[in-house]
Order: sequence, then C-alpha cells, then structure tokens
Amino acid sequence: MIKLAVIDPGTDDLAGKISEALRACGGEPEVGVCRFDTVSAMHGFCPDVLVLSPAAASDGKSAEGGTACGIALLPGDAASPTASAAATSAAGIDAGCVVTYGMSPKNTITLSSISETVCVLALQRELLTAAGDVLERQEIKVAGGMKPDILLAVMGTLLVCGARLPGQNT
Repeated sequence: MIKLAVIDPGTDDLAGKISEALRACGGEPEVGVCRFDTVSAMHGFCPDVLVLSPAAASDGKSAEGGTACGIALLPGDAASPTASAAATSAAGIDAGCVVTYGMSPKNTITLSSISETVCVLALQRELLTAAGDVLERQEIKVAGGMKPDILLAVMGTLLVCGARLPGQNT
C-alpha cells in the first residue's frame, strides 16, 4: 500500500478529490490517503508520496516543519506567488524526488489544452512513480471540471502513485 499525505489547509478538499479519482481508476494501486492541515501536523509520519496543495503552498505556513517522503508533488509555477513557497517547501521536505505541477512549461506536469469538459495533461519529462516505474513524456486527455491547479494536483498524484489514466501510454 502506498502511503499518501495531502497537505491542504484550504477548502478545495484535495484529499477527497484524489480519493475519488483513485476509486474511478479501479482502486489500483492501493493508496492510503491522509489529509493534514500542515506538514508539522504529520508528527513523524513518513509518506511514500507527499502532495502540497496550492493553498498550502500559497500560505507558506502549512509547509513549515519539515518531513521526509519518497516523492513530493509541489506547485511550481514560476510566474505565481506559490513559486517561492514551493521552493521553500522543497527545502524543508526531504524528498527522494520532487515533481512540480502548474501552468508553466518549467513544471513536470502541466496542461497543454484546457476546456470545461476535457483537458490535455502534459508530462514534460520522465516521471518516477512510487513503485519505481518510469513514465515517459506524453500527453493524456483527462476530464475537466476542476480548477486547473487542482486538476493538476489530482492527476499528478494519480500518476506518481502509478494509477493508469485512460488514454495513458505505458
């Protein structure tokens, strides 16, 4: 089982959306999702995957405290106010691998096309999953209906956890 920690002090219910998306993928892989308001609230919990929500990155306080994890999925838009918070967060988070998501072409995971019903997720470079598999660069059509940064966090989490998205190359 993959241990997943979601740091989300906001009202977006990112952990709930991730859990729902994992169920929609058929429940594979098995992922235990825990939500925390702050990194310091994790009290020594060492997840395989740590997801920092856009709200956690923008307030800066949620990421304070430091922790260790296998993969950290962080907002990383160079043009947004969350960029410095994400960089600070990465410094306080001891991660084996850092994956960024956002609308900048510098991020690992971004969107190349957006509409209300369908978006195209762009994996900008190879990505290592929690199981140690490597995903190649690719574009994947996904359902829309969420704010872009939340959609990227949810789909990015599915990818790093090793869930197979419809239309995804292997």
